[in-house]
Amino acid sequence: DHSVFSLIKQASRLLMAWPHSNVVDQTLDRVYLPYLVIASLCFLACAAFLRKRPFLNQVIGLFTLMVLLPPAAYDYMLIHLYIPWAMFVIFLCCNFDYAKSVLGDKRIWMFLACFAVIFTPQTFLRSQYLGIGGQLKCLALLGLLAASLCFPIANPPAERRLREA
Repeated sequence: DHSVFSLIKQASRLLMAWPHSNVVDQTLDRVYLPYLVIASLCFLACAAFLRKRPFLNQVIGLFTLMVLLPPAAYDYMLIHLYIPWAMFVIFLCCNFDYAKSVLGDKRIWMFLACFAVIFTPQTFLRSQYLGIGGQLKCLALLGLLAASLCFPIANPPAERRLREA
């Protein structure tokens, strides 16, 4: 599970009597409705902020929110991020010099590293009682969302595209 709610579930299991699942379940029952309200407000705030961003930022941000915010999000939902990943890779292939001048190497690698963590299986990351692969993917999704909100990925100016054609 790589949703933000999974981080809340994991934290409640670690902070409250681990073996006593009934205590954890009661806590999650009280947290579930406020989480849905806060997640909805976060979605609306991010969507309003993304409206002013370039198209590729909007696609990456909205698809990431779609995968990140449901209360339960398993690996099958990550297939939705193939489209933003492919669009980002095509943008890099077609406009690499421009992308490098606008984003810089570190930001390009940050986007690609987040996508790499998201698309690789993390089932081997386990301790004795719990797995942390979903939480690692959740952090990568949060990083991808933050990057799409902070770093504009603008298309090259139209004059430059016409000169190259």
